[in-house]
Amino acid sequence: MSDLITTEVRESVERSVLCWLATSDENGQPNVSPKEVFAVADSQNIVVANIASPRSAKNIRANLWPLPETLDFPVDIIFSGVFQDSSHARLKKIIRDSTDAVTLIFIVEYASPSTLSQLLEIESHGVVTVPLKSHDVLPSLVVARRNSEDLLKSRKEINKAHNKLSSMSLLNKAKVILMKNTPMTEEEAHQFLSKSAMEERKSIAEIAEIIIDKSE
Repeated sequence: MSDLITTEVRESVERSVLCWLATSDENGQPNVSPKEVFAVADSQNIVVANIASPRSAKNIRANLWPLPETLDFPVDIIFSGVFQDSSHARLKKIIRDSTDAVTLIFIVEYASPSTLSQLLEIESHGVVTVPLKSHDVLPSLVVARRNSEDLLKSRKEINKAHNKLSSMSLLNKAKVILMKNTPMTEEEAHQFLSKSAMEERKSIAEIAEIIIDKSE
């Protein structure tokens, strides 16, 4: 297994006088606690003293896993390992359901073709390999963040276009019904729908849907 704690990370830990221990509870609620007593244990682990840390200790014991279906708090970036369970599907759903850009970056030991194929299927925005190096992580983070923002923008534009087409379909169907059951012309039917929408303080699509429902 590759060393997670590189020489660069070890030197950074030795220079630091304070670290922040971030955990989350079983509901995904985050908690961040300042720690002054910490050290590198070996090439894979950092130890942090449990001093007046009841919430952090409880969260670590709870070990939030599997992932929740949704996140009830703002999230900008998610770093994740590659797993062989349902976690990937949940991550994908969390990101797709979010109204804001959530950046998903996977941490892998070896970027094999099969791993990269899996990450593309999950719709990962970026990938970094271990051992982590600060000068590699930052560029990957910037690019991944831009990717997630662009994808969210495209998804919103697609949804907007889909809603517009759906509204036009309802409008045309309602006009056909009005023209069939009354002596209205197409223009008069459109004016009737617009006027009804203003009077009822509803969208024209909602009025069209009401007319369609009544005719069925």
